Amino acid sequence: MDTPSPRVSKFQVTPYIKGELSRPKNVSKVLTIVLFILFIVMEVANFSAFYTGIAKPTQVGAIWALLACFALYAENAVNARSKIHPFQLVGALLFLIGIPGLVLSNPGLQQTLFYVVYIFAMALRLVLVFIILPRIMMRSEKSPIHLILNWMLFASFIACLVVIYDYTTLGFNIFNSARPGPGTGAKWINPNLAGFYATFAFYTAFLAERAKPILRLSSISVGFYLAMVSQSRNALFVIAFSTIIYVALLILENPKKYSMRIVGWGTTGLVLLFTIFVVFKDLPMIQGLSRRFSSEDFTTGRDDYAVVALEIWRSSPLFGQGFTGIQIDNAYITFMLETGIVGLIIYLAVFGAILYNGWRHFLQGNQTEKILGKAIIVMGIAIFIRGFAENVSFMMITDLQSNAFCILAAISFLIPIRRTNTILPSST
Repeated sequence: MDTPSPRVSKFQVTPYIKGELSRPKNVSKVLTIVLFILFIVMEVANFSAFYTGIAKPTQVGAIWALLACFALYAENAVNARSKIHPFQLVGALLFLIGIPGLVLSNPGLQQTLFYVVYIFAMALRLVLVFIILPRIMMRSEKSPIHLILNWMLFASFIACLVVIYDYTTLGFNIFNSARPGPGTGAKWINPNLAGFYATFAFYTAFLAERAKPILRLSSISVGFYLAMVSQSRNALFVIAFSTIIYVALLILENPKKYSMRIVGWGTTGLVLLFTIFVVFKDLPMIQGLSRRFSSEDFTTGRDDYAVVALEIWRSSPLFGQGFTGIQIDNAYITFMLETGIVGLIIYLAVFGAILYNGWRHFLQGNQTEKILGKAIIVMGIAIFIRGFAENVSFMMITDLQSNAFCILAAISFLIPIRRTNTILPSST
């Protein structure tokens, strides 16, 4: 005689697709490998390209191909069942906005082959981060939101340590006024890239609310230190603005709980900043930052490149020149150049939809969904701000932050927004 199965309450259903009670036993192992490749191996490829001299697109492309093969296997192995949301298809097909401009520009055969490979890599990445990886993560018995944030925190923390070690061996530290760059005569990791890692480590430490406190505190420390050493103005601005946004969200979430804490944190932070910038104002690092902020050429030549790019854009204003991999230190001018006004509008519309959905989760979701909302809002605003001074968008092929942002965005559309706490457990 068969033993009747125990009755399961809808509040005990794990984890995120109501009614799916069976879970493959190896889902956590498979998911760990996938996330390890995405967050650790991908960054190893970035640093390896720098230290070995092997072309970065070659190494990163190989990692995306490896991840695609394993992700397809994993999707089948864990029996991913979540339906594909229309937004996921929109995100996965964003590479199409660069096709009309490429066709109209009528490139030669060699250029066409390069562009085809570049667009294929972009399409592969978009399909993975918007469709396949979120579907795999929705099978996890642990919150995919916390998994992504914890992996990003760990990866950005390790990346910061690698850059700090590299800078230290070259003599770049807080007691040195020289900013790492071509003028130093050393082989250096670009300080703007270092600033990116610094911002990731800093604000992800706030967002990963379930991570170990020692890791969060260490990540904030190394992130701020690296931002100061790299003397990246954009990084410092993003750190300041993302902190303000996060604090504002905490106050909106629970004024009684967080108001006094924020007063304490704010007072401590102001004391530390006063100590650093006033008491130790004679430090070469502080003087170097002061010179950079007071420089007459505040844009460091970026406006000259922007003028040239806009001149080229005028030859095809609607659809641009197509995705060509051109590097201009302004993501929005780059979009205009490569995809035209039409592509830029589509990109910003999708970006706005992601932020709006994150806002809805923050307002109406349970505790875990509120963390998802805060992560999307803070990360999205950080990407948006960075885009004005660097060629940064959520469509980047190699960016740690952009990969995490896209996966969280897709997950936010897979989770129905409800006013009751029946979808996500609040614990990991």
